[in-house]
Amino acid sequence: MRAAGHRVLPLPGPSSVTTALSAAGDTQGEDFRFVGFLSSKAVERTAQLRELATRPETTVLFEAPHRIAALAGALAEVMPARSLSLCRELTKQFEHVETLDAEALPGWLAADPHRLRGEFVLVLHALPAAAAEDSPMIASAERLLRTLVAALPLKQAVALTAEATGAPRNALYERALQLRSGAPTEDDA
Repeated sequence: MRAAGHRVLPLPGPSSVTTALSAAGDTQGEDFRFVGFLSSKAVERTAQLRELATRPETTVLFEAPHRIAALAGALAEVMPARSLSLCRELTKQFEHVETLDAEALPGWLAADPHRLRGEFVLVLHALPAAAAEDSPMIASAERLLRTLVAALPLKQAVALTAEATGAPRNALYERALQLRSGAPTEDDA
């Protein structure tokens, strides 16, 4: 409906999670992941977001008004191209749902100080099917892994890449084995 230019309004319900999911219109997948509030500490929050960036399913987060700008900045840094819906003040007088890419979120919030008020539910939309099937790794993890595999033992390259990017170790190890064996990649095609 939203893609056709129609406004989608959530109906009040027992949970802000299901209300936000219906308002966001994310119907690509059957599953979603509820995370709630991320850490208030910047380093921990960034690590959590790096892990979430590798997850293909829709993810629902909560955030407080005094922390929304920091979360927006971290989202823009970690997963700039990820589509999301920011749901503010759901089922209340000043309800607003804005769907945009994460890199645009800090600017959108900064454009109007009223946008920083209220209760927030963020819906990180499911990754497109092609992106989810290709690999659970983000591009920065792939680049780092390529560099480290060429210079370090496999185990060390995987450990450092996982620590730096938050990408899953199992996926990194599989990819490192492919790189070592000379298996072709999308970049090589």
